[in-house]
Amino acid sequence: MIIRIKQGKSGIEIYLVLGQKQGRKHTRDQLDKRVTIYGDLNTLSKAINYSQEFKKWKKNYWHITVSFTLQNNDISQTDMKNIVKNILAHYFHLYNIKTDLVAYAEIHYPKIQSLIDLTTKEPNQRLLHLHIVVS
Repeated sequence: MIIRIKQGKSGIEIYLVLGQKQGRKHTRDQLDKRVTIYGDLNTLSKAINYSQEFKKWKKNYWHITVSFTLQNNDISQTDMKNIVKNILAHYFHLYNIKTDLVAYAEIHYPKIQSLIDLTTKEPNQRLLHLHIVVS
C-alpha cells in the first residue's frame, strides 16, 4: 500500500465526481466505479467552502490517496473502512475523529485498466485505490 498526501485549496469534490484533471479525456464514470465508505461529500464540500470564505487559509483540505498493489486488488470494503479509520486516527490523533473532523472517503474500482501517459506515451496500469479527504 502506498499513501500519498497532498493539500488543496478547492476542487476536490469536482475531481472525485467528474474525474477532471489536466490532460485527461475520460470522465469519472468512464474511469471508475465509486463507492462511498466514510462521511458525506456534501458535508465535506460545505466545510471546504466555509474555510475558503471565512478562514482565508492557503489550503483547505488534505487529500490522501491510498493505492494498492495488483496482489491486493481484492481488499474488502470492511478492510478499507478500517484503513480509513486507522489513517484518520494516525494523522489526526489530536482531534476527536467523530466530532472535530469533517472527512470523506470513497473507493475507486477501475473500469479502465490502463491509460496512456500523455508525457511518456507509456501505458500506466490503473489499480484499486482509495481517496480520503479531510477538511
